[in-house]
Amino acid sequence: MEKKIQFYISEHPKPLQTFAEFIASFEHCNIYIHSNHLEQAEQISNALWAVSNQRFIPNAVRPNLPGCIIQIGYEDIPLHREIIVNVSSHKLERVDIEWVYQDLETARKRYKAWKDAGFMIETIKKQ
Repeated sequence: MEKKIQFYISEHPKPLQTFAEFIASFEHCNIYIHSNHLEQAEQISNALWAVSNQRFIPNAVRPNLPGCIIQIGYEDIPLHREIIVNVSSHKLERVDIEWVYQDLETARKRYKAWKDAGFMIETIKKQ
């Protein structure tokens, strides 16, 4: 099976809102979102809580909540998650989705590293 990563590049003026709506589109998936630091993790969590009054998107900014559908962190990456989303500036050992909205230069380096490692990369621009 071919290794694949999706690179989403957000060009929306409110990238966290777009990101939260994107994450909300995944139903019943066990997701981990890796951020740079606690402040960014909390911003993502707040954006997820604000997605819709009609929808409940449980998430937590804590490392030890394995039962939570969406876990947001900035340190250790949990092993047992269906989807790992990287919004940080770091290259992770495993990732399914790279979400780029701030540091394009670092994202280019991660893109090249994944490509050099033999991953098929799908690039998607989010307006």
